[in-house]
Amino acid sequence: MVIYYLMKGISPLIVTIVIVAVVIAISIAYALWITSMTTSTIQQRYVKLEFYDAQIAIKTILLYIRNTGSAETTITHVIINNQEAKITWAWDITENKYLGYGEVLVKPGHIVEIAVKTQKF
Repeated sequence: MVIYYLMKGISPLIVTIVIVAVVIAISIAYALWITSMTTSTIQQRYVKLEFYDAQIAIKTILLYIRNTGSAETTITHVIINNQEAKITWAWDITENKYLGYGEVLVKPGHIVEIAVKTQKF
């Protein structure tokens, strides 16, 4: 003979509280997972170029530019006195390397020397 009055069930109020707590815990874990996924794929980078010197050589203007930002940038045009100047060559002083002419890639933390010619120079 089994005594049934000693076996009590869980109160419906406690079951409801446990279910709500489990759902909240799962939703917090999901939100943290989604946040970590989006922040790891989105990186904030900025471009900051500092023009710190210029010299006039024979028929050429030499510009010294430092990239103090966190991203690479490409210099495609140089405008002096509202006239576009042609980039004749560029030199990465930091790596001691020739960069070519036309478009100049400047890496973060690097200093480049750019030679330009204008139409009236």
